[in-house]
Amino acid sequence: MIRPMQTKPPPVAHIPQIHGLWRALMFDKGFIRDVVYRWPGAGLIYLHLVVAIIWIPLTAQVGWRFHSWVQDEAPTWVQGMPALTVEDGAVYTSISRDRMPYSWTPGGRTEPVLVLDTTGRTTSLEGRDEPLLITRDALITRDGPVSLDAVPFFYVDPELSLMTLDSAALWFPVMYYLCAFLVSVTWRCLQCMAYGLIAWGMVGFDSQIVSFGAGMRVAAMAITGVLYLDMVVSLLPFDVPGWGFVCFLLAMGYLYWAVKVAKEGPPPDVAAWRRGGTPEEAPAPS
Repeated sequence: MIRPMQTKPPPVAHIPQIHGLWRALMFDKGFIRDVVYRWPGAGLIYLHLVVAIIWIPLTAQVGWRFHSWVQDEAPTWVQGMPALTVEDGAVYTSISRDRMPYSWTPGGRTEPVLVLDTTGRTTSLEGRDEPLLITRDALITRDGPVSLDAVPFFYVDPELSLMTLDSAALWFPVMYYLCAFLVSVTWRCLQCMAYGLIAWGMVGFDSQIVSFGAGMRVAAMAITGVLYLDMVVSLLPFDVPGWGFVCFLLAMGYLYWAVKVAKEGPPPDVAAWRRGGTPEEAPAPS
């Protein structure tokens, strides 16, 4: 059937997108009809907002843990750390030659992490427990040596390490939040596209009922509550077995319900607009 030419703008949304942050949890049929038939776009801006919100407490938890470690454990951890200077690719240290090879075990650990020998007596990690070896001109790992020729100048000691960690405790949450947000929102947008395709398939790919864009909007609503629950579970000190599968089932259950609501038909104003007439004035949902 050929649809009549429509020159009038489509009905505007009765419920602002930001209200989806809590109304998506209420299983409100009027809200879902507004999402399907009146909201513009694919809901990706809304999804960015949800992801931005849930990463605030998660970042606060990680930042607090890092801050606590810097304040409580880092001073013990750097005990015995050798002072090192790298100048034009050559290593200089405060450790006397008669104490080399010098093995450093951070405070609170039982296994050494570094052996230092600028005398040339130790040239490999074979037979040693340390994963790192610093010689006069190279950093040697289990994977092989790394030349220090490209390092013009570098200096580190326990005091400088603590100062650096104190500064890092300030900007670490910001960097962590930005990285976590970018990775998470990319994944959630892809997930929303996949779930939107599923919603579209539930109506037989009939855009007269639910278009692909509307399916994505519904998918964003379907994973809103799941994201909140996942945030809470992530803050718990233990893991929930099979939680990822539980999240999938919850999202699919919401998606099925929302598509079922959409199949009941559009609101009167949307139906009139689709027929080419003047959209009827419909009261805003309570």
